[in-house]
Amino acid sequence: YLFNAPEQSGGNASSAATVSALLAALNEGRKMEEAMAPILKLTHGNNLAGLEKAVREYFLKVKMETKDREEGTWLIGETAHYVISVQKGTLNKKTKATEKQILEVLKWKMEILFEKYSLAFRFQGMLPRKAVLKLYKNRPHYVASGAAPSSAAYYSPSTKELVGYEDSEETGMYFNFLCHEGCHQFFDLAFPGFYESDNIPMWFSEGLADCFSASEIRGRELYIFTLGGPAAYRVEAVKQILQGGRQPTIRDLLDMGQKPFMDGAQVHYPQSWSFVHFLWNYPTLDQGKGQYSEVVVRLIDGFKNGKPRDDVYKEA
Repeated sequence: YLFNAPEQSGGNASSAATVSALLAALNEGRKMEEAMAPILKLTHGNNLAGLEKAVREYFLKVKMETKDREEGTWLIGETAHYVISVQKGTLNKKTKATEKQILEVLKWKMEILFEKYSLAFRFQGMLPRKAVLKLYKNRPHYVASGAAPSSAAYYSPSTKELVGYEDSEETGMYFNFLCHEGCHQFFDLAFPGFYESDNIPMWFSEGLADCFSASEIRGRELYIFTLGGPAAYRVEAVKQILQGGRQPTIRDLLDMGQKPFMDGAQVHYPQSWSFVHFLWNYPTLDQGKGQYSEVVVRLIDGFKNGKPRDDVYKEA
């Protein structure tokens, strides 16, 4: 930014001179605040907040685009963090969007989703590889590829691929399902080894991913942990589970392994979503930053650092 802003000037921006001044000041033993003064004078407010805002706005404008390409039956596009393949012939039956239009929309949606993942998981830096997303044109092609007929999307830890299909003839919520499975993909790529543990906290892994799937696009912004998308179905399921007295205790849910969790998936998924949603939002319904939201942050920090499950629970 210092060498190039406000455009991409090959390192010859007028502010580049402030870098040598900064280094000279530090070499003389001056404090960082004093050494930074010439740089801060170039920004609005003459402070670090103004500099941070300027840097952010600059990189939002920088476009590092790779041209779309075709490989066999796929149209492939790349963003800063994703390689996205859309099957040729994909068509949204309601909006009439073609595969090219669907690919363009997915590009900006997945990038803003990556930003939300990074913020939630306090992730800085780069993934070891770009995340891969494949979107089939309909359910028959999706299932023919080997996907479970009962699924709407999935993430494969072995291939590192996020896979789904265009479902405008059904729920029209394929992006919500990508948000869920993409959460698993991000966690696996950003924090290797998480899914290799024998003590994966299924309620938290699936409940947190479900909270990401309960997202809403408002304009060009993505809001997560809302009551939108699949959350409406979860709310009704939770009510029925409670009324039927079929819910396990919170303690049982916290200690539940993968097999018993999946054996009772119809109960455990809604309950896991409801618990994480509660922790993040209470006492509001979906405004976030609730009085227990720090618990979610501590759980994320503990699990991403590979700590034993019971230790993470105790600390959180």
